[in-house]
Formats: sequence, C-alpha cells, structure tokens
Amino acid sequence: MIQYRSWAEVPAYLKTKMKLEKLGLMPKYIDSPDAAIVVYDRHGYKRYYLYDIDRCIPIPNYTAPSADAENIEMTTENLAEALYVVNKFAKKMRDQKKYNYDAGQHDMVKQSRIKEQELYDLKEKVLSKMLAEERARILGIHKQTVENKQGELWENHLLLIAAGDYDFHRPARAKDIDKYPYLGEIDIIPADKKRATKLLFAESFKLLQKYLEN
Repeated sequence: MIQYRSWAEVPAYLKTKMKLEKLGLMPKYIDSPDAAIVVYDRHGYKRYYLYDIDRCIPIPNYTAPSADAENIEMTTENLAEALYVVNKFAKKMRDQKKYNYDAGQHDMVKQSRIKEQELYDLKEKVLSKMLAEERARILGIHKQTVENKQGELWENHLLLIAAGDYDFHRPARAKDIDKYPYLGEIDIIPADKKRATKLLFAESFKLLQKYLEN
C-alpha cells in the first residue's frame, strides 16, 4: 500500500472516509484502502486511510446539502455532466448488488437495489425532460445480450441518447426498435470507466433534482 507523509503529496482522487461522507460517498470495500497517510500533530503521529473516489459508492439514503448546487448553472453541458456522474454511480450500485449477492450479504443487496433504482429513476426523468426540451437527441438503437440468474441469454435493446458531450442509454420500447437506426451490439457498460468531471456526486444529484423541480 502506498503511504504518504504529507497532505501535499496526496492525489486529488484519494479521500479519507470523512471527506467521502461529505460528498455523499462511502468506500466500496472499507477494509481495502488504496493508500494511507501518516502525519504528525501535537498529539503524535496519526494514520489516515485513503480511498480512490472512483472505487466508492453512494451512501444509501444520503441527502445532499441544499447549497451544493446553488451556484451551478443548469446549462445543457452541466446537466449532461451531472447525469454522467449519477449514471456512473448507478452502475456501481448495480455491480455492488451483484457482489453482495455472490457474497451472501442479502441484506445489503436490498439496499444496493433501492439506491440503484433511485438513481436510474432520476436518470430516466432527466433524460425525458432533456429530450422534450431538445437538450438531448436520440441517435439510434444498440443491442445487448445479457445473462439472467438462470444462465439464460436474452436480448436487450437500448436507445443511445446524446446530451452535451455525453452519451447515455435507456431501455427502448418496442415501437422504438423500428423507428431509429440500428447501431450494432454492445457489451455491458462497466461502472469504472474513467472520465474527468468537475462535478461531484452530491452536487450532481442535487442539480438534477433541482432541474426536475423547475
């Protein structure tokens, strides 16, 4: 494990558990920190564990502070970036749900499922409003082949939607399949695909809620 000796050495993507909580996040694996820092104060040496923010997940039932999104303009690009951040964490909850299920932690499966659904519901409402306001546009249809719990394969059709500089998927309806061009088959999109963003999860979540309220 990497160990730092001063806060100035710590990369911006590494956060303590306390700082993550202020962002509405928590470590996915609390017992597996990515790094540590040992610093000295008047009480002696202290060790703080650090976690990669891209390996963290949203805190269940977290309520973002009301001031988080107050100074962020509701431009198409900001909304698209916020949606990207929220969508990425929804995928993390999807992956966390599977991990908890495989590990036999069925009480945690329910929590992950509830948070995942909350984030995907928010995504669906935001995309619908952005399409209605012509802030987003439908590019076509992608097909996924997915495996269910019984090991059976089935086809999933998804709308590819562009908003700002970001692309998103949402389930296609039967009438959409013949209406929009077929763009080919894609794999399951991983949650850990990295892309630099200015907005944090808490800010993004609050901004999208504010957008829907207007």
